[in-house]
Order: sequence, then structure tokens, then C-alpha cells
Amino acid sequence: MHKDFKIILNLTKAYETEDGCAFVVGGTVAGGRVLGDWPGLGSRDLYEARDLRATTDLRALFKAVLLERFGVSEGALASSVFPSSDAIQPLEGITAP
Repeated sequence: MHKDFKIILNLTKAYETEDGCAFVVGGTVAGGRVLGDWPGLGSRDLYEARDLRATTDLRALFKAVLLERFGVSEGALASSVFPSSDAIQPLEGITAP
């Protein structure tokens, strides 16, 4: 299951939601943790002074699941599944052994 949302923070307007966050659930997920960095809510920490700053490329998450659960090679992930994504490393330990 995957659900996307992003909270737009602007104290002069109402809060909105948009895409930007992923949840991974299931029996083989090594859960109980939050991955990513917390950039903060200060005005200079926000992207364009209103959005939570992205800290993790979601392709790193998807690469990890495809690698760990389905055995897709890192070469195929970087060249075919997510072309030109060589610099993005799969997250580690997303699924339980």
C-alpha cells in the first residue's frame, strides 16, 4: 500500500495537502521506524517558504523493495526501471529477512 501526501505550511492561509510521503505496510516490512530526515519548520527550512523539504528520493525506497523482495538487480534498477538514477542508492533494510 502506498499513500502520498504533503502538508503545505503557510500561516497566512489554510493548510493544504499534496503528494510527497510514502508508507510501506505488509507482513514482510521491517517496520517500527520512520526513515528520512526532519528538516524543521522554520521559514528557512521550508521549501519555497511553505512546504516541508523533501529529504529522501522515493526512488530509493522503491529500489529497495524491488531489490530486496523481487531480486531486481541494481544495474536493472538504475538503467531500466529508473533510468539515469545511478546516484540514488536503495534504502537498506526495508523488508525483513
